[in-house]
Amino acid sequence: MFKINKKVEYAMMALRHIYLKKSDDLTSVKEICEKFGTPFDVTSRAMQKMVSGGILKSEKGAHGGYSLKMDLENINFLDFMEMVVEPLSLVNCVEGESNCSMSSSCNIISPLVNLNKRMRSFFRTISLKEVMDYESCCPVKEESPQ
Repeated sequence: MFKINKKVEYAMMALRHIYLKKSDDLTSVKEICEKFGTPFDVTSRAMQKMVSGGILKSEKGAHGGYSLKMDLENINFLDFMEMVVEPLSLVNCVEGESNCSMSSSCNIISPLVNLNKRMRSFFRTISLKEVMDYESCCPVKEESPQ
């Protein structure tokens, strides 16, 4: 099953908190960690990666913190996830790092490569703004088959 990495979750929590604040308000890592219960070190590293990636800007000092630098419409969800963690792939062999003992006889490498391309393409179509703006109180219910 595909799952979003915890580092990406913490980065999203921090980013959404900053996104929903007034644009001139700075946010500290401590504020985010206390509000959401995220681990300080991981949250701090994720925020630094967002600074390096141009999403956030950082102001140092006693009253410093983070604020948005980039319009979230201009970054897709795939780029965001890969900014926070390594390149997204379903399985290691897709990225050419096969440590699998079955790689020489595997019959699903090609389908997995195709699936991986499609998944990456899908995440590329979603802007970070779409993710941050989404509001829902209830899980989406699937329609039952007829």
